[in-house]
Amino acid sequence: MTSPSLSKSVINPEFRIKKVLITSSRLLLPVIKEEKKTSPNTVVTENDTGETNDSFSIDITAFVSELIIFESLDKPYISGKMVVLDDSELFNGLELQGTENVEITVATEDSQATNVILNKRFIMTGIESQTKSGEAGSSSVFTITLLDEIAMVGRATKIRKSYSGSLEKIIKSVVKNELGRDTEISYTGAKKPTDEFGAQENITCIVPNLNALETIDWICSRLTTKNGSPYFCFATLNIPDYNNNFSVTGEEDIKAGNII
Repeated sequence: MTSPSLSKSVINPEFRIKKVLITSSRLLLPVIKEEKKTSPNTVVTENDTGETNDSFSIDITAFVSELIIFESLDKPYISGKMVVLDDSELFNGLELQGTENVEITVATEDSQATNVILNKRFIMTGIESQTKSGEAGSSSVFTITLLDEIAMVGRATKIRKSYSGSLEKIIKSVVKNELGRDTEISYTGAKKPTDEFGAQENITCIVPNLNALETIDWICSRLTTKNGSPYFCFATLNIPDYNNNFSVTGEEDIKAGNII
C-alpha cells in the first residue's frame, strides 16, 4: 500500500495496517457450529444492549492480507480494495448486504521517525470476487471494494445556492461546508492558506441543483493558473509538511486522513 511521495512530505509513503473493523447496525452475528469455531483472531464486539441484531464491530485485521488504496487527481475522495482470507466461514455467517462501514487504521512515520496513526472510514460497496482456497476448498479469499465515506456524503445532498468570490475560494467553501473537510494547498507552492494562483476574476455563480462532487468538478473545470495549467481537487493519505506559517488543517483531519 503506497501513497505518492513528495519532496515536502512528512509522511513515509509506506503504511502498515494496524486495525480493520467492520461495523453495521444491519449485521447479524454469525452462527457458529460446534465443530467449526470462529478463529481466535476474530474479535466480535457487541453493543451494550447485548442484542444480536443490533450494531456491533468485528475486528478482521488478522484476515486482511492486502489493502490497495486508489488516489485520483480528479476525485475529492479515495477508494480501495481489500483482500481478505476467511478460513472460518466468518463472512458466510455475517450475511453482508453492502454499505457496511469499514474503519481502517494504518501507521507510518514522519521525517523524525515518529509514529503517525491514520484512521480512515470507508463504505463497503461490494464483493468483487470470491475464490475457494485451501484443502477441499475450506477457505475463501474475498476481494472487497471500498469507497471513502465522503463520496457517499458528497452525492447525497443537492446544492441550490449562490457563491461569490474567486473560484478557489468557492471550491474551498464547498469542500468545507458540504463535505466537512479542509483544503490543503501547499502542493501549489502556496506560502500561506490565503494564497491564490487562479487566472480567472472573481465571479458570482448559482449552483444549478448539483451535488457537492459535481459542483467541485464544475468549478475546477473553469479554473486555471496564469500559465494555463489546470487545477485538481483530490483526496490523499499523503500529509504535507506544515510549518508555523502554514497550518490549515486540524490534528483530527490529519489523523483521519481527511485531506483534500
